[in-house]
Amino acid sequence: MKKEKLTPMMVQYYQIKDQNKDKVLFFRLGDFYEMFDEDAIEVSRLLNLTLTHRGAFPMCGIPYHASKAYIKRLLEEGKKIAICEQVETPSKDTKLVKREVVQVITPATVVEDDYLDSKSSNYILSISYSVKVTSVAFSDITSGEFILKVFNKDSAFQQLNSLLAQLRPKEILVNEDDYFVHKDFSSILDETNIMITKLSSSDFNKKKAYDRLTSHLSISSLKVFNIEKDNPAIRPAGALLKYIYDTSMSSLNHITGYTVEEDTSFLTIDSSTRKSLEILVNTQDGTSQNTLYSVLDKTITSGGTRLLKKWLSYPLVNKEIIINRQSWIEYFKFNREERSRVREELKGVLDMVRLTTRISMKRNTPSDLLGISRTAKAFFNIIKDDFEKYECLINDNSNKPIDVNNSLSNVESDTMNEIFSLVDLIQSSINENIQGPFEEGKVIKKGFDEELDRLRDIKNQGSKYLHSYIEKLKEETNIPNIKLGYNKILGNFIEVRKTHVDKVPKSFYRKQTLVNAERFTSDELTEIETRIFSFIEL
Repeated sequence: MKKEKLTPMMVQYYQIKDQNKDKVLFFRLGDFYEMFDEDAIEVSRLLNLTLTHRGAFPMCGIPYHASKAYIKRLLEEGKKIAICEQVETPSKDTKLVKREVVQVITPATVVEDDYLDSKSSNYILSISYSVKVTSVAFSDITSGEFILKVFNKDSAFQQLNSLLAQLRPKEILVNEDDYFVHKDFSSILDETNIMITKLSSSDFNKKKAYDRLTSHLSISSLKVFNIEKDNPAIRPAGALLKYIYDTSMSSLNHITGYTVEEDTSFLTIDSSTRKSLEILVNTQDGTSQNTLYSVLDKTITSGGTRLLKKWLSYPLVNKEIIINRQSWIEYFKFNREERSRVREELKGVLDMVRLTTRISMKRNTPSDLLGISRTAKAFFNIIKDDFEKYECLINDNSNKPIDVNNSLSNVESDTMNEIFSLVDLIQSSINENIQGPFEEGKVIKKGFDEELDRLRDIKNQGSKYLHSYIEKLKEETNIPNIKLGYNKILGNFIEVRKTHVDKVPKSFYRKQTLVNAERFTSDELTEIETRIFSFIEL
């Protein structure tokens, strides 16, 4: 169809789609995410959805409230999804509702549990390649980990293969110039079957990358992280940070620093040896069955499982750290009663790292807040009887010797009191019986806030008005299944199936057209809404 014949909404769709050509565009229409043209054809095939048409355009859709299940399946198919929402409330004078992409979801930049393997890290790797030097940066956005590494010139490809086997990233970022010019380099990436995203060379510009890294942490220099200005890994690190910003559309406050990984920090295992040793995956079917990890894994928490995998993937070489770790293993081996007590407490520990990441990125649910409270309580139950015994273990990040001057015993009591106060606040305010991500009006406990309780009473009274109104409509119109609905975009509305639209009173105003129904409002419905709002203002 020629552009001049497009409806205003389809013009809007194509303008947004042109900015997201490599992504499936979830275009919000009422209570559905709709897809058009090539997106609709591909998604209907992948998800076994019914393909329909809007005029000349192929079209398919999914209910927005069930979107997570469909998004997960698309991610498993190696797709990226751009979520396009209505960002203004429509009015009678609004001809076209404003829409914007509010989030881009890719396999390596998700933070929601619905899309993640709780027992595995979720890495994204950025690579800058040249004949002279190859450098990388990688991050697990769910934890805030952000690492830079420079490869030796003579063994760059070998080190790259080793790192890919070690991290098993979900996505690789690469300078498009590097990818298309250096065929030996691109062939290595193509053989991995990992999603490859080609970025503009400007994203790898060294000055822009340096400025981006410093600006993120509001610092003037990276020397505080032992990163000199001439470090080649600055290029992929800057590109990586920009990509995470652009997809998550979040401030990324949980990324609080950068780490330079040196070859001397851990024992290097090449990809061939790693495969033969069957450390994390076996050579038969690629699962963890009958691997070293499967034999050793007696962990209670998902965070503990990921840590065990990391320890096995990064064998230590520092004698002092090795001895420290062995001493803790020995302690728990021969103190069966304490081991049992700690393991029992750990059953109450949720994934604190990923919980706090979602909160930092404002992607959390009320259940995440309850998880913070539950985990904090379990943590303090573990250490309360012998605080000094556990302080060094808690402080041990296994990358360096213990610094006794930076242990929990030096944490100010005010900070500890703040944590206890936060736990009390969450427990006293958040409803433990919430079903699903959000249950409107039921997140905060009754009795926590007087004003909120007053508004709830008004809402309940308003529900009675609305119920009486819809019962009256059923009698007056004889329309079966006529119902009232509400969403944040339209407010309250009357929904009628298209087969009964001819029975709708002429006094109704059409608000929205769906595939199988029409949505209306009326003067009486508006009056009821006004009455409810007037109660709120009292």
